[in-house]
Amino acid sequence: QIAESLKMIITQRLIKKKDGTGRVAAFEILTCTPPIKNLIREAKVHQIPSVMQTSQKDGMVTMEKSIEILTQSGAITGAIE
Repeated sequence: QIAESLKMIITQRLIKKKDGTGRVAAFEILTCTPPIKNLIREAKVHQIPSVMQTSQKDGMVTMEKSIEILTQSGAITGAIE
């Protein structure tokens, strides 16, 4: 089963920098912890984002949080194209 094979999923999105000099990566990290594996096995993948939000201690980062951090640091404007 895929739930037992997965260890981690990382995605990235390149976003234009505020100063126009290039792009910066916003990323999402999903660590396949036992609760995540259970959600995958039970086909409840729609619940994964809420588990990710409460599992930052396990190294998980949502794309929304990554974009928020980049916006607060001034790297991007927050308006994503």
